[in-house]
Amino acid sequence: MNDSTWQTAVTHLPLWLRHQFPEAEPLEVQIGRFLASFSAQLDQLLAQPLAESNLPRTELALLLAAIFLASPGDSANWEPLVNQFLTLSPNKNALTDEACLDLVIAYGCGWRREVVPDSQDWNGRWPRAILALRVLVEGSLHQTFKLITPLLPPQYALFSGSLKTGSRLYSNLITLELLHNRCRCGKHKQGCKQVGEAYACGQTCCREEHQLGSWNPAVCSLQAFVAHSIRGNASSQLKTGALSTSMLYPLLTEDNGFTIDSVEFKVCGFCSEPAILQTIAQHKEPKSQGSTLYEGNSCPNCDTPASRQTTYHKVRKNWILIPYEYGGAYEMLDRWRCPRCRNLFPVTLGACPLCASATPQRKTTIWVYSPWQRHPDGEDDSR
Repeated sequence: MNDSTWQTAVTHLPLWLRHQFPEAEPLEVQIGRFLASFSAQLDQLLAQPLAESNLPRTELALLLAAIFLASPGDSANWEPLVNQFLTLSPNKNALTDEACLDLVIAYGCGWRREVVPDSQDWNGRWPRAILALRVLVEGSLHQTFKLITPLLPPQYALFSGSLKTGSRLYSNLITLELLHNRCRCGKHKQGCKQVGEAYACGQTCCREEHQLGSWNPAVCSLQAFVAHSIRGNASSQLKTGALSTSMLYPLLTEDNGFTIDSVEFKVCGFCSEPAILQTIAQHKEPKSQGSTLYEGNSCPNCDTPASRQTTYHKVRKNWILIPYEYGGAYEMLDRWRCPRCRNLFPVTLGACPLCASATPQRKTTIWVYSPWQRHPDGEDDSR
């Protein structure tokens, strides 16, 4: 592409952007609109009979995103910069509009380049690119909270305000930790061994999905990477085990008591599937599938009261709970775990009430659902 085409594009695009995104509009609103309408803007530009329409769509997309997200007034050498974006891309000229935008946002935040500390020009981190990353983070937080909320007790709320307010509450911190590759969640990748009170990596966190520098555009989009960082996976379904390894989880735990851990559940000895009942009769641990699992003093399906002599008590992993001190109904209690049938039972008992096996050598500490209001016709869960 000849120099005049690039020069005309570089001259015209800032004017066009100022017309589309007036300076009187709050910058955050401008960036949100820019991200949401990026492909439509490209379509509009390519439909105009101007010199920049001679640029291939990929190059025009990268140039448009760079001019908008770089600091205003920066006099970057745009053509080499666009070529640098292309070298960072796994697909070169076969990039989608979203992939082009992802590359520029990540690059502006310091991805795959040496950032000049405290630099106010395009050699430093671009403030607009940081705000764009925060928009992605905030959107992912909002989606995550929508997935979490139905799993919480009806009377419990993570925030006093709206989900949008809650998303804003954490977006700044997570964005800064993400782009600086300095997550403080305390989670580590498999293989990173603890040495005394520290870890072999020498960092507070070494999980790659918590560091923007680890993002690989050949593997996933930037939005998917952000979602994985925030809730442990990028799917539309919440996976509580993955959420417990996320950047968001320790923040919720510290502020709201939100906890994901193993919980004691009961297996109904009357309305579970026959194979489950047979397994329990054989003094073996029943599978969750086919079991009627419940908490509380009686089975919600058949209303049979729970009893230590007839009801199997099982560990259920990765359960969302709220402790007493944060307004929930769970407390940590000591239990024996039968070495034969794996049934959980109180440490006040000298043998398993289901199979009569002796107690093991070590106690198990587990969360137990123990609401303040207990019913006299059922089992007291704190015992």
